[in-house]
Amino acid sequence: MTTKRWRRIEELFLAAGELPRAEQENYVRGATASDPEMQRQLLAMLKHAGSAPDRIARAIESVAEAVVPVDSWHGRRFGPYRIVREIGRGGMGLVFEASRDDDEYFKRVALKVAPDWRDIASLRERFRHERQILAQLEHHNIARFLDGGTQNGIPYFAMEYVEGVPITGYCAALPIRDRLELFCQVCAAVHYAHQSLVVHRDLKPANILVNEEGVPKLLDFGIAKLLTPDLDSGSTMTGMMLWTPDYASPEQVRGRPVTTRTDVYSLGLILYELLSGKRAQQADTSSALALDRSICESEPPAAGLDRDLESIVRMAIRKEPEKRYGSAADLGADLRRYLERKPVRARAGNWAYKAGKSVRRHRFGVAAGALVAASLIAGVISTIHQARRAERRFEQVRKLANTFVFDVHDSVAFLPGSTAARKIIVQTALTYLENLRDDAAGDAALERELAAAYERIGNVQGAPASSNLGDSKGALASYQRAEGLLTPLVQVGDRAARRQLASVDSRLGTLHMAMGETKPALESYGRAQSLLRGLLEESPRDRVLLDLSGENYSETTRALFTLGDFRAAGEAARASMELARRLSQMNPSDPVNRNRLSVAFSNMGRAQLGEGKIEEAAKSFGEAVKLRESLSRDEPNNKEYRRFLMVGYGSLGDVLGGRPDENLGDVAGAAAAYEKAVQIAESLAASDSVDRKAQFDLSSAYQRFASLLVNDPKTAKQALEGLEKARRINRALQVQDPDNYRYRFSALVIDREAGEALDNMGRSREAVERLEAARAVAQALISGPNGSAAKYERQVIELRLARIRARTKHGLTDSPC
Repeated sequence: MTTKRWRRIEELFLAAGELPRAEQENYVRGATASDPEMQRQLLAMLKHAGSAPDRIARAIESVAEAVVPVDSWHGRRFGPYRIVREIGRGGMGLVFEASRDDDEYFKRVALKVAPDWRDIASLRERFRHERQILAQLEHHNIARFLDGGTQNGIPYFAMEYVEGVPITGYCAALPIRDRLELFCQVCAAVHYAHQSLVVHRDLKPANILVNEEGVPKLLDFGIAKLLTPDLDSGSTMTGMMLWTPDYASPEQVRGRPVTTRTDVYSLGLILYELLSGKRAQQADTSSALALDRSICESEPPAAGLDRDLESIVRMAIRKEPEKRYGSAADLGADLRRYLERKPVRARAGNWAYKAGKSVRRHRFGVAAGALVAASLIAGVISTIHQARRAERRFEQVRKLANTFVFDVHDSVAFLPGSTAARKIIVQTALTYLENLRDDAAGDAALERELAAAYERIGNVQGAPASSNLGDSKGALASYQRAEGLLTPLVQVGDRAARRQLASVDSRLGTLHMAMGETKPALESYGRAQSLLRGLLEESPRDRVLLDLSGENYSETTRALFTLGDFRAAGEAARASMELARRLSQMNPSDPVNRNRLSVAFSNMGRAQLGEGKIEEAAKSFGEAVKLRESLSRDEPNNKEYRRFLMVGYGSLGDVLGGRPDENLGDVAGAAAAYEKAVQIAESLAASDSVDRKAQFDLSSAYQRFASLLVNDPKTAKQALEGLEKARRINRALQVQDPDNYRYRFSALVIDREAGEALDNMGRSREAVERLEAARAVAQALISGPNGSAAKYERQVIELRLARIRARTKHGLTDSPC
């Protein structure tokens, strides 16, 4: 089977899985009418998947009954420790938060308890083995062993309680340099363990937590191996995969000797993930052969790093242990060399590379030496001539790249249908600039140009407020690369880098909001505003800075409104309005200033809504619409102005009659505004088929209009038609970007409103199916970044379901309400 064919099967399978079971078969048959073999495979997969939840539940229940006592662990004592709650479990034991509450003192600890498997002596012995290992390790970056013992025949031990997040999550928003500094601490901890003759054998992000102080802590030595034969037999329990496949080494998979280089391999995989945001290794556990091939033969794709860093990662994850770094300390040392711009060991043997690095670090000394040598070497004139030619070539390529990034890209950015072209333009420029990077280490201007290219790539990939390709993770990685390039320059006082970093931080905030991550969003907005405040003190009439500051305050308003902090949202909205008015006074006819003023009015309206000032909010939204209608008339081909107008009509419709319990009661006015929003959204989506933002806007416009009609039995059918259109678009978006929180939450709202429409049409059975599907999505999202909204949706759904069931006590009937 070809990769293309498999991807098509996977796409159809995921799309069918989003449908109620009754609709799945018809969907597959329609989508594969011309391919009977694919149809057969998909129907078989759906049939098997349909029974999976029950089979999995039965398996888990039977295993749980066999290995874990039925009674609750809460409150049980082990020595002086009383269990508070469970925080993790695995094959080597259960981990609880516990407190020492005897007469000696009170202390919060992590308590690991051997499972009560009295008939598996080898597991209990391995638990004691872990306790023995931890007792001999004392390092700042390793969770400390505190105490141990046996209670009623069950061994346990207490260790330092680490309240933190996995290193990959902690590093997601950090610049590259900071990630590497943190990772070097992990290398030091692993090396310390190796010096203590301990190999961890299960290094992975979940076993490296970073606490609130930013200190990484190494955890879980449950399957560690002692390198002294008298203390560790080196055996592994037959038939049990104790390591984590995605972070396992080839020698672990093939049962070969485990050494310190095994941990180096796992560290390399973690480093790849820290720097690229993607897993280097995807283990296929469907069979032993598949597992062997996926780990021992498959090479991860390039991580998209510069050559030095890419070489370091590649050396750490070589399949042959003897070709890796000899120790975790060696890996950490090479990363230190990279941070200090010295030649790295991973690229050893290249004389020209080493010489180039040395010249860049000691350019003045080299230059002096070259002057002395000039009097002795007759061929120096030819060398200088070649160097000048190379320098001219360097500047020509650099100028070409910047023409692509700033001139060509910006000239097409707002044209309909330009999303794909923008990506090609910026990616081409980025390739040119990256090729120059090694030849210009320490060139601040080039670093800023690279950062600008990465920022524009991020915009094309997934900037939520503009046309994009729907690649949120890619956008996050690009913005973070830009941040990593600019932060060191800002630290040495580079003012131009401060301006750029403020823009990047603001865009990071907006992307975090789109991903449902409100707290990181506000942190990014705060960093941006801090930079802008300082810059505006130096240049109070700088229009670019005023505009960026106003935009940042606008986005902050949205984030605070989402959190329900309406007072702070109002303050941010007023700051945005003040800056917009200053810009407008400087040049009232400038369309950019007029657009910024419209955004300020819109955010003021949002803040007024939060404060319960509905009539004032309607006036603010009306002012925003007037400005945007004028802009769209003046520049009819500017899709950003048309999109802003679409958003304005939506907000105006909300306050006129669409927003539950917070509107002026003008349903006809709301319907007219929503209809105008739908017309613009349809036009924008049709003009650029690869623009995921336009597709999502269209789905939202359909859903918004439908929400106005859903509760009236006379218009419920029309509402359902609009919701089905929204559902189809949103489902396609989810297939392309399954981690996007906005798409998932939108699917929840669409299904909930569709259930309400079906109920109002008298189709109770279908209503219950759709509402239960929505409830399942709401339950899954409650633990996410916007859990309170998901919890509210679940409550609304459960209330509706209760009403339907109360009305149809003797079985569901399709009778009108």
